[in-house]
Amino acid sequence: MQNIDELIEEAQKQGYKITPQRREIFKILVNNDSHPKAEDIYNILKDRMPDVSLATVYNTLNMLKELGMIDAIALFEDDSVRYDPTTKAHDHLYCLHCNRIVDVEKDQDDLGFTEKEISGFQIVKRQVTYYGYCPECRDILKTT
Repeated sequence: MQNIDELIEEAQKQGYKITPQRREIFKILVNNDSHPKAEDIYNILKDRMPDVSLATVYNTLNMLKELGMIDAIALFEDDSVRYDPTTKAHDHLYCLHCNRIVDVEKDQDDLGFTEKEISGFQIVKRQVTYYGYCPECRDILKTT
């Protein structure tokens, strides 16, 4: 994700006002690799700004998503959406026990599909999530 100044500049170019709440949400997201839920961001933000609403957080996240500054990761296991400030192509590892998400950098050029399998689709985005157990949780699960 860009730095805060770049986020502000891009949002302003697109006609969005930069409120103190939006600025704080940007600060929470910049260099955040925890893939937070909107509720996680709200819980951090309400300590700094008690009057902030969850709707403000969702609206700001939707704005950033529309501008291509963050990605949304839909997870099937806990039926939630997490937000990823890393928008370059990458995959994810998801721990079924602790719900942690880890970015995986790998070659995104070769999708491994034949032309017939693609069936004429023009692929513009790829998001793959692998489900399993992180090393810490594997150790915990071994002892129980």
